[in-house]
Amino acid sequence: MGLATRDAHARAEILRRSGSFADVPADALLKFAAACRTRRYANGELIVARGLPPEGLAVVISGAIRMASLNAEGREVVYSVVQPGKVWGIVAALDGLGATHETRAYGATEALVLPRASFLAILGAQPELYASFARMLCHRLRKAHGMVDEFALVPLRKRLARQLCVLASAEAGGHAGDSVRVPFTQAELGGMLSASRPTVNRELRRMQDEDLVELSYRGVRVKQISRLLEVCENKELYCY
Repeated sequence: MGLATRDAHARAEILRRSGSFADVPADALLKFAAACRTRRYANGELIVARGLPPEGLAVVISGAIRMASLNAEGREVVYSVVQPGKVWGIVAALDGLGATHETRAYGATEALVLPRASFLAILGAQPELYASFARMLCHRLRKAHGMVDEFALVPLRKRLARQLCVLASAEAGGHAGDSVRVPFTQAELGGMLSASRPTVNRELRRMQDEDLVELSYRGVRVKQISRLLEVCENKELYCY
């Protein structure tokens, strides 16, 4: 097996593990992988401005991709932080429209980028593949509806616990017993939950008093994910 073939198989495995490509047949997966390119971004580097079309979809290998907007008061609201193993930009890759949020690297970030033209060319040659991505998008849409309900109905304490569990699980590689530092500020956590920093701070201090978390500079340490999970219900709604 040549070097290029080995690289394609490695990229195919990254795509498969992302979940969005889990149902794609092996031969098509290799075609997608062969079209991918590795991109590296510095912390804070602009990946795509709001309204502009991105290069293509991306699977985060390390670091993170952060999407945010400014509200009417000029305060930044973080829509999503796409962590390692997850896919960003698949909707824009399908419809060709501009990015809905300003998108930047969060930390030194490496991603596998599948250019839109290559993505669509493979889908055009094998239109049966659209079914796999349709199922994935339906799954995301259902979770989005569930999250809208949560913002209206679920107390901040429970939503914050769920968000911390998801972020900590990603940092820990899914090991629920670990103590894990979540490298997001209280303001950033507030942006993810549409809550103010002081409100998030009050909830985090209550959790700290219960020995669930430990507050630190520019981050929160989850003392034990399995304990924090006891505060949660339906945490999968926050798995992007």
